[in-house]
Amino acid sequence: MKKLLTIQTELLRTKILFLRKKNFCHHIKMLRKEKKTRTLVYKRPTIF
Repeated sequence: MKKLLTIQTELLRTKILFLRKKNFCHHIKMLRKEKKTRTLVYKRPTIF
């Protein structure tokens, strides 16, 4: 019984990780598109 549960949690974890990776890749692509406009913002130190 316990083994089955662990297997399910592992599957779920891998699924979440996969989705996160996918989102991350997409995010990077979007960032690359906006990089020309964003680099200045990133390099400037943030002042609150």
